[in-house]
Amino acid sequence: MRKVASSLGSGRKPPPRVGISPALFYGVTVLLLAINAGLVLLLSMNEDIARLVSPAADARIALYETRIADLRTEIDRLNSRQYAREGDVNLQVRELVQQQEDLGEQQQIVRALARMAEDLGLVAGDAPAPLPAAARPGDMAALSLGSIGTALSDMQAENRATMTALAERARSAGDTIAETLRSVGIAAAEPAIGGPFEPALADPASALTESANAVAQQLRRYAAIRDAAAEAPVHRPLVGALRLSSPFGNRTDPFTGGAAFHSGSDFAAATGTNVLAAGAGRVTFAGEKSGYGNMVEIDHGDGIVSRYGHMSAILVGEGDAISTGDAVGRVGSTGRSTGPHLHFEIRRAGAPIDPSAFLKAGRVLQAIL
Repeated sequence: MRKVASSLGSGRKPPPRVGISPALFYGVTVLLLAINAGLVLLLSMNEDIARLVSPAADARIALYETRIADLRTEIDRLNSRQYAREGDVNLQVRELVQQQEDLGEQQQIVRALARMAEDLGLVAGDAPAPLPAAARPGDMAALSLGSIGTALSDMQAENRATMTALAERARSAGDTIAETLRSVGIAAAEPAIGGPFEPALADPASALTESANAVAQQLRRYAAIRDAAAEAPVHRPLVGALRLSSPFGNRTDPFTGGAAFHSGSDFAAATGTNVLAAGAGRVTFAGEKSGYGNMVEIDHGDGIVSRYGHMSAILVGEGDAISTGDAVGRVGSTGRSTGPHLHFEIRRAGAPIDPSAFLKAGRVLQAIL
C-alpha cells in the first residue's frame, strides 16, 4: 500500500498497453474475404477449369476410357483380320512355290522323255511348249495369286497331255511294228520285266513318277520292238529299186522249159552291185553251192535264214557277225543263171517261204521308222 500510494502521490502516468487495433483487424478480415470471393468468381467463370472441377468430370473421363477400350478392341480385331489375311496370302504363296517346284520337276521329266522319244525317231524335236499368255514373265507382276496358280495348273496339264501323247505314240507305233513282224512270223522282242506281285503303294506324291514310268515303259517297249524290226530279215537286199525278174513259186524253168518251183525271188541288177544283208545275224555258209553258184547264207535266229545266190564275189566268211545292210557280196551270174541278178531266198525251219511278204513288211516298217 505504501508503494502504490507513493507512486500515486508522485504524479507519474502508467505505461501504454500493446495490441492490434480492432479497426485494423476487421479491415484485414474483410479484405481476405473479398479476395477469396474474387477467386471463386474467377474459377466459376473459367470454362476449362470449371469443367475439370465440376462433378461431371469423372463421368466424362469414364466415358473416354470406355471409348478408348472400344477402339483398342476394334484395333485388335482389325489386326487379327489382317494377320489372318496375311496368313492366307502366305499359305497361297507357299502353295504356289510348291506348285512351281512340281512344275519344274515335271518339265525336266517331260524334256527327258521327249529327248528319249526324239532319239527313237518318234518326235521331230524337243522344243519346249510356249508359256500360256498369262504366264509370260513380262505379265507376272500384274497377275493375282489366283491367276498365277491357274497359269501353273494349265502348264502342268499341258505337260501331262504331252506325256500321254508320247506314251500313245510309242504304244501305237510299237503295236504297228509288232503286228507287221507277226505277219511274217517274227515275234517282236518285248522288254524283259518281271518280279513277284506286290500291291501298289497308295502314294499320291508318286503320281508324277508313275506317269513318267508309264511313258518310259512304252518308249522302252517301242525301242525293243524297233530294234527287233531293224534286225529282222525284211530289208532290201539291193540298193535302189528292186526289179523283180522272177517271183517265188511255180514257174517255167528257164533251162528245161518245164514247170518248176522257184524257192526265192530274182532281182535283176548290174554285175558288181553290192548285195546287202536283209537282216542281222551270223554267216552259216559262204561259198559255192550247187544251183546257187556263189552263195551266202545268214542265220537270223528263230529258225529263219536268208540266202543270196549267183553272186560274182563273196565278201564275208562263215561265222561272221552281220548287221542289217552289210555288204555280203556282189551281183553276178554264177551257178544256174541266165544273166546277172540276185537270187534272194528266205527259209524257216528249212522250208522256203515267199520273200515278198518280208520285203512288204520291210516297206511298212521303213515308213514307220
